[in-house]
Amino acid sequence: MHIKDKNIKRPKVGVGVFVINDKKILLGQRINSHGHGAWGLPGAGDI
Repeated sequence: MHIKDKNIKRPKVGVGVFVINDKKILLGQRINSHGHGAWGLPGAGDI
C-alpha cells in the first residue's frame, strides 16, 4: 500500500477551538456551501 494511493478511503479530520475572553466565546459564520450561514467555532476542516 502506497501512502499516495488515491483509492484508499481515509477518515477526514476537522479541528475547532474555543476562544474565550471576558466570558465571551468567539464564533464564526460559515461562508462555504456546507452549513452556509450557520455559526460555529473557529477552526480548520479537512486537515
